[in-house]
This record gives sequence, C-alpha cells and structure tokens, in this order.
Amino acid sequence: MSKWLATLIKEWRLLSRDRTGLLLLFAMPAVLVVAMTLVQDNVLRRSGGLQVTGAVVDQDGGIVAQELVKALEGADVVSFTARVDGRATTEEDAAAWIEGGRFQFFVVLPKGLTAAVEEGVRHRVDRWMSHADTVPGSSLPGPEVALRFDPTLRHVYRTAVEGVVERALARVQTGVTLRYLGDAIDRKVQQRIAEMTGGYAPQAAQRLFPELEDDALFHPVAAVVANGVGTSGKERLPTAVQQNVPAWALFGMFFIVVPLSGALIRERREGIWARLMVMPVSKTVLILGKLSAYVGVCLVQFGCIVLVGRWLLPLLGTDPFVLGDRTGAILLVALCSALAANGFGLMLGVVARTNEQAAILGPVCVVIAAALGGIMVPVFAMPGIMQRISRGSPLGWAHDAFMNLLVRDSGFFEIWGQLALLLLFFAVTLAVSIVVLRRIHR
Repeated sequence: MSKWLATLIKEWRLLSRDRTGLLLLFAMPAVLVVAMTLVQDNVLRRSGGLQVTGAVVDQDGGIVAQELVKALEGADVVSFTARVDGRATTEEDAAAWIEGGRFQFFVVLPKGLTAAVEEGVRHRVDRWMSHADTVPGSSLPGPEVALRFDPTLRHVYRTAVEGVVERALARVQTGVTLRYLGDAIDRKVQQRIAEMTGGYAPQAAQRLFPELEDDALFHPVAAVVANGVGTSGKERLPTAVQQNVPAWALFGMFFIVVPLSGALIRERREGIWARLMVMPVSKTVLILGKLSAYVGVCLVQFGCIVLVGRWLLPLLGTDPFVLGDRTGAILLVALCSALAANGFGLMLGVVARTNEQAAILGPVCVVIAAALGGIMVPVFAMPGIMQRISRGSPLGWAHDAFMNLLVRDSGFFEIWGQLALLLLFFAVTLAVSIVVLRRIHR
C-alpha cells in the first residue's frame, strides 16, 4: 500500500512540474466547452423556436384571402405580418425587406383567389350533391399562392413555412366547403320535401338543416402529445449544455495520453524505469500507481468541466448543466472513461519509441476517435459506413452512455454495454502494455 501511495505521489509531483501538460488538460476542454456551447446554444434555440418572420402580400382582398391572412397571423411557429408600418404590404416592398434582412420570406395571395376558391368549392359540392363524376368547369386550375424565400434560409425553415401555409389554406378551404355544403344540403332537403308532398308542404320559415361550422377545425377530437423516450417518463430537452459538457470533457480526458505517454518515454529514455525495475517493487504496483495518479487527474478534470457547465455557462446566458438523479452512474461512466483513456496512454507510451511519435500519434488518434464518436458531429448525420465505423470509438461508447443518462433519462441497465466496452478496451490496452514492457526489460 505504501509503495503504491509513494508511486502515486511521485507521479503527481512529476505531473505538477509539467505546466504545459496541465494547461492542455484543464484549460483546453474548458475553453472548448464554453466556445462550442455558446455557438451551438443559439443555433439550437433558433431551431427549436423557428424564429423566422415573413410578410403577407394580399393582392386579392376577398373574404377567403382575409380568412387566410387571419389564419397565418395566428400561427404559433412562424411569424406572418400582413401590414408593416401601418400599411398593406406590396410584393416590391417585401422583396426589398428580404434583401435588407428584415424578413426571411413572403407569401403572395394572388388576385382572384377568393373567386377561384369559391368557384372550385361550388363545383365540387355540386358534383357531390348530383352524384355526377364531373361538373363542367370543376377541373379549372386556380391561382397559386406563391412563397418567396431568402436564398440563405435553410431548408428546415422553408419546410416549416410551407407546412404552415398549406395548413392555413386547407383550413380556410374546408371552412368554405362546409358553408357551401350546408347550403346545398338545406336546398336538397327542401327540394326533396316538396317533391314528396307534391307542393302542398308549407314553406319553412328558417333553414331545415343547420349551418355547418368549422368548429371541428379549431377543436380536434383527438390530440397529439409529444414526449421523449425515457425509462422514468421524464422529458428533458437536449440543450447544447447537456450535450457539450460531457462531450468535451471526454475529449479532454482522452488527451491524458499526451503527458502520460510522454512521461513513460522520458522515464525509459533516462533509465528511470530500468532503475525502478531493480527496486523491490513489483511492476504491478508501479503501473497501478501511475494509472491511479493519472486517473485521478482525469476525474478532477471531469469535475472541473462539470463546474464550468454548472456555474460559468449560465453566467454567459446558457442553461445550467444538470446532473439529474443519476450522479452515481455518471461518475461510474467518468471512471470507466478515465481508465480507457489511461490504458490507451499507457500503451502509447510503451509502444512509441520517441516523444515525437507519441506527441503526434496520440492527439491524432484522439481527434479521429472523437470525430467518429459523435463529439463533433452527431453520429446520425454521418454516412452509413461512417456510422458503422463509429461503433468502434471508445469516445463514442462513453458519449452514448452520458447521453443515455443525461438526455434520454436511462438507468444503469441501459448503459452497462458501453461500460463493458470501455473496461474491455482498458483491459486490452493494459495487457498489451504489460507484454511490451516485459519484452523491453527481458
């Protein structure tokens, strides 16, 4: 125990003298977390809120166009404006406002829209009531509601705007159809009664069939409820903070390979490791002491990044990092990740022959593993072959485990597979290191 403790203290003393390595381990992930979170936070907020605004150019002015403008202005995901600075919007004004950045799109309600919709609905209702396949004039093309977008507007926003306009148009058209259908049914009922009574039935003072209202459109009989998938049923929004804090903490933890491999190579080159081998200390104690020191550094590093997400990022305007009620499982994932990172660093320090080899190979491998593991780009956004390759990234295993706990609200039984892979990776790298060390000092 005392030999293990002495080895651990020795490693911490050596590491404390490596100020560049400490700066790399603690400052780099902290800066990455702050920078990437602030950049992505605004993007995610805009994607979630769809804060795009547009103008409505009403060239028709009829009742259908007025109802359509009212429906568009009542939309809750996209903002529509029919009057700007107290006056109706023209197509030229809307185009100029898009060029100036005031709006991102505008919609044009063409002249003759009301007449075309009413005529089309009348033909359709007449066809229904007469049981005819076609009615003359029913297939005439109507005017088109045009959408004009800022060329820089992303596809997801365009799709949202198109969906809102299509729903509003369908809603107004359905309302017009219900009104015409109610009148047609009333006329049909009165005509049928007159035919059955031979003209002796008294004239009805009011409608026999009630007017059809479009209440069904405003009050749907079935509701849509959207919730995230989680074992506890709690919904937790995937904020930029919840995704970036564990992601870049992992990235920083795996950079432990730089000082760890460098220390091993330096000890081998200066003969320190050979002198340690002749001392009455087993290789297992020496390796465990070195690993314990660097694993402790990784855990302290992870705690610092969590504090940055918990206390510093909210001061900059983001949401705070929330650990939730899975703190024990999160610490377990951090420990397994630290073991995997140190196992890789130990193997690199044993296999590499020079500091230059380790200094180049280590960071390159970590960056590649981070890219494949979804730290920089979500795995689902990668091509299929890259998604399959990403399954072999230790950073991807650890990141998936963190996301399961922090975003999907999963428990220990949902992450044991990732923990097993991380421990297996640590065991394999440790075994390789021991075998190579024995060959070196045989």
